[in-house]
Amino acid sequence: VQQQNPRMKGMATVSLRDVPAAAEELNRAVNKWHHPGVMIHTHGHKKNLGAEEFWPIYAEAERLGIPVCFHGNSWGAEGQERWESFLQAHTVSFAFEIMQAFLGVVTCGVLERFPNLKVGFFEAGCGWLPYWLDRIDEHYERRSEEAPLLKAKPSEYVTSGRVYVSFDPDDAMLPYCMDRYGNDMWLFAADYPHWD
Repeated sequence: VQQQNPRMKGMATVSLRDVPAAAEELNRAVNKWHHPGVMIHTHGHKKNLGAEEFWPIYAEAERLGIPVCFHGNSWGAEGQERWESFLQAHTVSFAFEIMQAFLGVVTCGVLERFPNLKVGFFEAGCGWLPYWLDRIDEHYERRSEEAPLLKAKPSEYVTSGRVYVSFDPDDAMLPYCMDRYGNDMWLFAADYPHWD
């Protein structure tokens, strides 16, 4: 695709079942296939994506100078089994899985441990961020000992210029989010073709 249109670039994907192999595959995807980043699914493994077991992937991404992007999915997401329709499952799964990935990455110190790593959280809109970040900051204020690697409030990592969040075409919260966090962290989400 890149030869046909230089603006179109595929993202590498890696399996989290074998972290050393994932880091090796990430290196191959960037150096051989010139992928500009890696996408990690937020669901299916039921694990905290901020856990140290995944740090070799973040270390390799930082070394390669590429972003790590998190993306949800409807099927296989935590709690999805309680919903009977696509409307219900899709409404919940993307947003809640992204919020959990974000919580782990921020509070487990991934952004502190890897100061040059860039991360993106996609396909959940942008309106979740103010609520979730306020909630995380509030909990951190009262229980900072449970996030011992952090040297700043979680919100300070988000405004460091290394965190990106996608928004949807009709996202009513975008103006508020831009006013609150600035203009430089927002990316347009346009998977194509898409049912909506």
